[in-house]
Amino acid sequence: ILANLQTSPDGRLAWSCLTRDMLADAEATWADDVNIVNYLLQIRGVTVAVLAQQREDAVTKFSLRSNPPFNVAERVAVPLGGGGHSCAAGVTLNLPLEEALAKVLALAEAALKDA
Repeated sequence: ILANLQTSPDGRLAWSCLTRDMLADAEATWADDVNIVNYLLQIRGVTVAVLAQQREDAVTKFSLRSNPPFNVAERVAVPLGGGGHSCAAGVTLNLPLEEALAKVLALAEAALKDA
């Protein structure tokens, strides 16, 4: 996951993906990824961290974290049908990984521009 880490040009948004193949290769379970998104948030300058998890071919779950005062639940998760707390939220989209990730990143980037 960390090897696939990406950041926006301004460094305020960091994201990575966890596919089913990666999970199988590591002999891990979904429960093993619980805190990985928090590592992304610890990168200097990052305001929003996104971890996309490919649950099925057309189901992608997101773990979202933010540093205050950015409200990741209100600005990203809730508009997409998810929820959570101001600095820790999530959403599941019935979309393939790449399409879902593009949607979440576009919303997060737009929200960060307004923040």
